[in-house]
Amino acid sequence: FFFNDTATTEIYTEQIVGSVRCVQETVPTKDELYLFTRKYDTDNDGRLRYSDFAEAFTPFQSEYQQLLTSRAPKGVEGLDDPIDVFSLETRRVFIRAFRSLIENEVRCEQVRQELNKSPFFSIHEAFKVIDSDRDGIILPFELRNFLEDNDVFLTEKELSYLIDRFNVKGDGRITYSEFVQELTPKSTRF
Repeated sequence: FFFNDTATTEIYTEQIVGSVRCVQETVPTKDELYLFTRKYDTDNDGRLRYSDFAEAFTPFQSEYQQLLTSRAPKGVEGLDDPIDVFSLETRRVFIRAFRSLIENEVRCEQVRQELNKSPFFSIHEAFKVIDSDRDGIILPFELRNFLEDNDVFLTEKELSYLIDRFNVKGDGRITYSEFVQELTPKSTRF
């Protein structure tokens, strides 16, 4: 486990910073890591389990998921530094991917805060507008219709990714609580 230098299955902010510093000079700030942790921490205890962390890096596309999960794990036993299990190029690619995930969370937080500051935006009203059949659930076709009515055209894959962003339960539908959770600011620092 790249970031974890202990025998636990949890990752702490300090471990992430230390591991990233091994590969690059610029490291994510504590505020950026807080947003990343908030997004992927499934039990909301402020720590990432291995499964939480792996979920952040697991591709959405099933063929890539299968490739990733079918690989046999490499052990770190006998290595002076567990990071040596990765080639330098793999480390760099991994860190770029990690940085992209963090930048995405920061941008999402900036949008949340912009919406929150707007006197013309209401999460409740936005949900009602998108939920065209007023059943308390946003279905993919409702989100697509809303976006297209506002000149935003997505592929099926992009729409699926957007639904997944909101849909915590994984049932392909967005509840009001999931909508509120995703659009409520998580920090005051951005």
